[in-house]
Amino acid sequence: MRVEKVGKVLGVVLVVTVLILGIWMIYQVVSYTASLDERYTVPFMAVIGGFLGVLVGKWLDRKNARLAQFRSLKLEKYEEFVKKFTEVFNNADTQKPASEDLIRFMREWQWIITLRCGPKLLKSYTKWRKEITDGGPQIVLSMGTFFLAMREDLGHSNSGISNEIAAHLMLKYPDLFLKLLNERPSITWDEISQIEKDLGLS
Repeated sequence: MRVEKVGKVLGVVLVVTVLILGIWMIYQVVSYTASLDERYTVPFMAVIGGFLGVLVGKWLDRKNARLAQFRSLKLEKYEEFVKKFTEVFNNADTQKPASEDLIRFMREWQWIITLRCGPKLLKSYTKWRKEITDGGPQIVLSMGTFFLAMREDLGHSNSGISNEIAAHLMLKYPDLFLKLLNERPSITWDEISQIEKDLGLS
């Protein structure tokens, strides 16, 4: 604990020192510029501006390159996750999406998701995993929320898309499912299956 506090204090001291040095350097440059003859002021400022522009440009290029590389790594892992999840989900009992295979799959991937994803995606994943364990139909909406957060984490827009998209992608009768879930949020998979049978859908 004491080491952590010392580290934080040293970090703050370092930041303050850098800021002070930066302000001092700016002051020196401005003072020197003011002392120059007007004939040299504009060229001098142009050189300084160009130098700073090059530094900022290189810094932005490196930052964007790192972000692009990190995004590429996340995209690769997310695609692998979605592919394997779809395989497990399709092989699971449709009446019991919280099958052992599905739960085992989520456990295997939880640390990869934790290390790779942003806070919003991690939060939606945690909720989704809990509802998979519970096994209720709400899992589908949580799944949709998770996939939307995954898209957002990759920089995509979710404009006009709701978490109901998962029902349309994963279920055979999504409109009926969403209608029943909206009317009775606590409805079970067995009840949904029975209603489908009564309607002659399965």
